[in-house]
Amino acid sequence: MAENCRVIVHLDLDAFYAQVEAVRRDIPADVPLAVLQWESLIAVSYAAQRHGVRRFGSLEEAIRACPDMLLVHVDTVEQAPSGGDANEHIHTRTYAPVRAEHWHTQLRHKLSNPGKMKVSLKMYRESSMKVMDFLQAQFHPSDRVVFERASIDEVFLDVTHLARTRLSALLASGKDKNSTLLELYANIHLSHLGGSHVPRLADGQESEQDKLLLVGAMISDELRRAVKRELRFAMSGGISSNKALAKLASPMNKPDAQTLVLHAHVPELMVRSKVKKIRNLGGKLGSTLTAAGFETAADAQALSAPELAEILGSDMSTARVVYNLVRGIDPSECMPKDEKPKSMLAAKNLPGAARERVEDVAVWLHVLVAEMAERVAGDAQRNNRMPKTLKVSFRSNRVTTTRQVSWPGDALSHDALFQTAVNILRDSSQLALPCGFIGLTACNFVDRARGVQKMELFLSDTATEKKTQPAGCAGIAKERDTEEVDSQNRTAAPLVGAARLSRRRDSEIRSRSVCSVPLSEERYPTNDESVGVCDKPEAGHETGAAAVIAGAVHVEGQEGERHDMGMTAEQEALLRQEVEWKDDTDATLARKLYAEEERRMRIVRTQRKLLRKRSRGEGDGKSRPPPVISGTKTKSHSAGCQSGDVWEQLARRGIKRSAKEMETMK
Repeated sequence: MAENCRVIVHLDLDAFYAQVEAVRRDIPADVPLAVLQWESLIAVSYAAQRHGVRRFGSLEEAIRACPDMLLVHVDTVEQAPSGGDANEHIHTRTYAPVRAEHWHTQLRHKLSNPGKMKVSLKMYRESSMKVMDFLQAQFHPSDRVVFERASIDEVFLDVTHLARTRLSALLASGKDKNSTLLELYANIHLSHLGGSHVPRLADGQESEQDKLLLVGAMISDELRRAVKRELRFAMSGGISSNKALAKLASPMNKPDAQTLVLHAHVPELMVRSKVKKIRNLGGKLGSTLTAAGFETAADAQALSAPELAEILGSDMSTARVVYNLVRGIDPSECMPKDEKPKSMLAAKNLPGAARERVEDVAVWLHVLVAEMAERVAGDAQRNNRMPKTLKVSFRSNRVTTTRQVSWPGDALSHDALFQTAVNILRDSSQLALPCGFIGLTACNFVDRARGVQKMELFLSDTATEKKTQPAGCAGIAKERDTEEVDSQNRTAAPLVGAARLSRRRDSEIRSRSVCSVPLSEERYPTNDESVGVCDKPEAGHETGAAAVIAGAVHVEGQEGERHDMGMTAEQEALLRQEVEWKDDTDATLARKLYAEEERRMRIVRTQRKLLRKRSRGEGDGKSRPPPVISGTKTKSHSAGCQSGDVWEQLARRGIKRSAKEMETMK
């Protein structure tokens, strides 16, 4: 049993935003404090909570409940009305704490025009990074601690190996059993142990698994004390044998305390736990169960997996996960994540007066560009990388549209970024105005050195191509001269062999390709608070192979036509094994290869259907020659893609037609 036992620690910064402001301004922890964003209470210290103040509660009610509470507004950024260089006239405003009873006279008037300001959450991101870096620095690689950052203020740690090592050292020290247990207990607040297991352990009935978890509690306590001593931040902790139990335990004795859940007392803990408090059940799954009358884990335990699947409207795989979670079973492992953000977003919801003209929106683009340039510069210094892609998003009449272009150069030029964004806005003014939301996203990051090398390779291959015809491309050039191509698709890339090109041929094909800018609609936050916290890795912004395997993408044609380029799981698996994506261009070319064949097959099916109708006399009575099926070259296809050579290439990679497709071709 002990061999399979894991020791998982969940650490959570208590009322994080409020703590950041308290540490920043030397406000004692026993002073009631709340953090405001406009008139919303986005963070409330535990001292204020003891007076009945609640996060996202009514501000007026909070003032009445605790008039002595200090109110601190988050920093804001704004652009000064004077002209000149935009960088010199964009500044951050910091607000002094005011007593709640003086809110109306000393602070409210300073926030009367949020349309001219944007909240800045930079201080909270930097504080979070400082704490996470400090925690990681407490371990040696030989400790084999797995560190998984879960959010801006919480982290999971798998300390199983370290706990085993330390327990072995304790047992090998020659101390008797009782002395060892006393040493374990000396580092744990017994009043914060979950359940009623203290008497049982005192009677000497502890297991090896319990001992490991006790050592894990020691490690957690040491980490929390170190963070408070060095950085002045209080953390709460949960310690148990899996992530779900550890996360469920950490808030049980907040603030600045920890809770240990041993194996024997998991049933007791789960019986009184709300479904929506369990990890991964706080969203739609938990809401569905609660709406169906299953509010606690004990209620949900009465359901079988098939019954859960029926209630949740999910597959059996999801139902089995929920079935285990409500019983305190969670086999998911701590996964070390790349702490580098996959994307960065600077955005603003615009008031009515600032949305009607491009010039009005451009005023806010200066602010967003300044914020984006600062964050990308900090990331470049920290991680030595630069973004490849700039996305400009705007929402008009409840429709959000995103345009993306290559990042304007390797340098962080405010003017270049601003001009690029403004040009996109002007070109899309019919879709963008009146503009209720404007956002800039930096994504698809690459190492600076690698990005420079790839650009040099691309330029050198382009120059070489002018002198020599690339091997294997003669057929493409010939078809360009002889095949009739629809004028709306003249920008389509040559696709033959795109999924398995060598490095040399890959660059040659890319240099001949002209790919249109993708257009997609994305869901964006509706308030500045959620807009600001964007340094977590975002699903859907993967680059390279991850972007290909993640699912279907949409590529806009020259006239706005959208093409679905999804592949089957079998095809994606084969591509994952056989193709080394070098960048997003490779992924797009490979997907186009499949998309071309899919479109050809749809045309073939339509022609067959029409032929069958005519054979049954269902046509219009006019005599027409039968359509040519085999070897068809359709005008709507991209230049250089014949009907036969696509599947010929796929066959070389082991991808064959399905039985249904073969039947269609007969």
